Amino acid sequence: KMSDDAASAKAKGVDAFKAKDFETAIVEFSKAIELNPTDHTLYGNLSASYFNVNKFEEAVESANKCISVNPSWSKGYQRKGMALAALDKNEEAKEAYEKGLELEPTNAQIKESLSALESKMSASDNPFFNAEALTKLMMNEKTRRYMDDPDFKMKFEFCKSNPQMFMQLMQVDKRFMEVFQVITGLDLEVMQKSQEENHARMEELKKQQEEKKRKEEEERLAKEAEEAVPDDERVKRQEEQARHKEADKEKDLGNYFYKKKDFDGAIQHYDKAIELFPSDLTYYTNKAAVYFEMKDYEKCIEMC
Repeated sequence: KMSDDAASAKAKGVDAFKAKDFETAIVEFSKAIELNPTDHTLYGNLSASYFNVNKFEEAVESANKCISVNPSWSKGYQRKGMALAALDKNEEAKEAYEKGLELEPTNAQIKESLSALESKMSASDNPFFNAEALTKLMMNEKTRRYMDDPDFKMKFEFCKSNPQMFMQLMQVDKRFMEVFQVITGLDLEVMQKSQEENHARMEELKKQQEEKKRKEEEERLAKEAEEAVPDDERVKRQEEQARHKEADKEKDLGNYFYKKKDFDGAIQHYDKAIELFPSDLTYYTNKAAVYFEMKDYEKCIEMC
């Protein structure tokens, strides 16, 4: 049976805890434990008090004493799990919660705490929400400002438990695109531009290959058509092509003299070209241009 002094200290501790005066609660619960060290609830209350002043190591220690005094009290494991989770000792915290649920499977508070821990652990495994990613965001001036924005912070925290939302938010909120770039070091806009450029190069290469294939096919058909022509006709065509080639040489010489304003020399070579291959109208128009420069408009009209 608890002594009157121990009961009084416990009652004062409970009142202080309810008033959120956790430091006083720690003092009173500690006094009660000295007077009655076999009451497991006192260690549980002391652990909760330490937790609320962010003394998580002491909270774990008190929870362990609670469990050693009464290993069958589920709340002791809950206190231990909360303190371990605050220290980021997630696996140990999970084990504590699971042990508490073994003892009391219907305990809603432990179930809720375990679910929150598992969401946290899932987020810590995600490269966008682990400690390294958060450090990068806080080191970057722009994303650090984002993290100070309540609206952005709320969305970011939501993404921790719903990672698929991160990619969706990137499409509508440019801030999440910048967060992605800071965490991964990848610039998606640059990557997209590079992909577009690669696609354009591939399309150009494809066109070149198609054009090459088309020309090869034309050459093949031309060769087949040439081979189908009788020998005497083929010889005639070859001679005609040779004359045309020679006529083009004369035309080029005519162009040379034309540029030098040697109009007589130009006419001489254009006439030779016409003589070699009279069916090419280019030779006539070039010769007409010479007469035009010479202001001999009647001959110019005649050539046209």
